[in-house]
Amino acid sequence: MTDDYFVMHFMDGAPLPGPHPYDPNNLHVTFLAYLHMEPEDNKGLEALHEGLKEISSVLTEFELKLGPVKMFGLNNNIPVRACEESSRAAELHVLMLQLAQKNGFLLSQQQFTDENFKPHVTFNASNNRYVTGDEFTVNSFTLVRHQNGLGNGPVQVVDSYPLRSFSSTFAEFF
Repeated sequence: MTDDYFVMHFMDGAPLPGPHPYDPNNLHVTFLAYLHMEPEDNKGLEALHEGLKEISSVLTEFELKLGPVKMFGLNNNIPVRACEESSRAAELHVLMLQLAQKNGFLLSQQQFTDENFKPHVTFNASNNRYVTGDEFTVNSFTLVRHQNGLGNGPVQVVDSYPLRSFSSTFAEFF
């Protein structure tokens, strides 16, 4: 038996619906990571998918700004740019965390679940074009599946969930 892990990101560029390959060279902002699920648990994954659709239908897009480089991970050996404080990003993180816990996902790394967690950009040589102070609009989030454990198998985008645009939300009031 193998282990599958799920991560929720904002992915730079237009979100593609449905399953497709994951490109690690694209900018991605991690909102919640390393949700463990047995591969046979399709009911839990379906519930997670439905819950994510619900979250995306009520939240509107928001801005994030990149902060300075920090080290992250179990051994503090992964360079990241933590996003500056954002109540909207914190709200999205908490909603995702509550949804995952409600549906029986095991949260395998505490640093992704505690109150000190900050959405962040993990970067490497091919996606380090982003610098402190860069701003971008979070207009969707994406569920990514790491099959056969972290770093040991294929990585696939399960689906993307668009957030409501501010302009469409504003138009509803008139």
